[in-house]
Amino acid sequence: MNSSTKLHTLLKLERLNGAPSRFRTTSKPKAPPGAKGTFGGILVSQSLLASMQTVPIAFRPSSLHSYFLIGGNPNHHIEYDVESLRAGKNFIHKQVKAYQFNKLIFISTILFYRKPKPDKLHALNKLGKLQELPPFDKFYPSTQLFEKDVLSNGNLPKFKRISSVFQGSDEETEKVRERFQAGSVDYRFPNNFFVNQTDSDQLDYYLRVREDIGEEELEQDENEVSDVSENDARFNYIAFAYLSDSYVLLSLPYFHKLPLYSHKFSVSLDHTIYFHQLPRVSKWMFAQLFNPRSYHDKHLILGHYYDRESKSLVATITQEGLVAYQEKDVIMSKFHGDSKL
Repeated sequence: MNSSTKLHTLLKLERLNGAPSRFRTTSKPKAPPGAKGTFGGILVSQSLLASMQTVPIAFRPSSLHSYFLIGGNPNHHIEYDVESLRAGKNFIHKQVKAYQFNKLIFISTILFYRKPKPDKLHALNKLGKLQELPPFDKFYPSTQLFEKDVLSNGNLPKFKRISSVFQGSDEETEKVRERFQAGSVDYRFPNNFFVNQTDSDQLDYYLRVREDIGEEELEQDENEVSDVSENDARFNYIAFAYLSDSYVLLSLPYFHKLPLYSHKFSVSLDHTIYFHQLPRVSKWMFAQLFNPRSYHDKHLILGHYYDRESKSLVATITQEGLVAYQEKDVIMSKFHGDSKL
């Protein structure tokens, strides 16, 4: 089974009792290594998938606004209920609610728009292109960096002293490494990603989905409502929604000169995506992350994602989270093995 099938199978939904707007997961959701709750990217992407399977093919997602209400249980299936808020000629609004044990755990509102056709009105265009991207070879495979900066050179005991992610067995630590090596998302990070000691207002890296997801539109009636298959170009939106919640809040220590994984507690509060064009997720994308505000335990991350080949902006995300840390001096003293603590 290839990685494309794995991701499509993980996110696949089935209609409940033939109902056109109610869905249930076919696979149990997963928790990230070291976490107990369902990975937020699953909820975001499946809510988008559920809503997309209730609108005509001619419509594409424009934006998604979501809130995480209760941590999902990765050992049980999730049900999604899609409600139509408005269906116009050019715009459709949907609301998706996710339930476990009859409790509302997640909610999202999604705007779809009909693909525009040329008209006589003057178009104002600003495509958000970058002049240059950082050299790809200046970034390193995530597995290589993880092994060097976390697992090797006596570094793992340092991370164990500051992070609950590595407090379990060696098998749990191996799951983190395997996620970098063979997970659905492939990364190339800057050399100082895991332990950054420089003042940084911006985090750059490259990422892609390992699946071979097609970009060609299927020959279907544009007014037809159909399920999104793994060969459907629309699945690029679903896959992007999945990866858009990965290593976002986790990147916070990078902006504060702390080792990665040094948080005591972390939970996403909300997540927003603006789709500017079809994200070609199987090809390398360039990500720019910013941390415009951190105050006490509330933190905001802003992310811009660019197509590597065209250098054009394909999506923008925001995520706010509740993330708690010990005092910086305490974290660094533990990390360096200060015997006085």
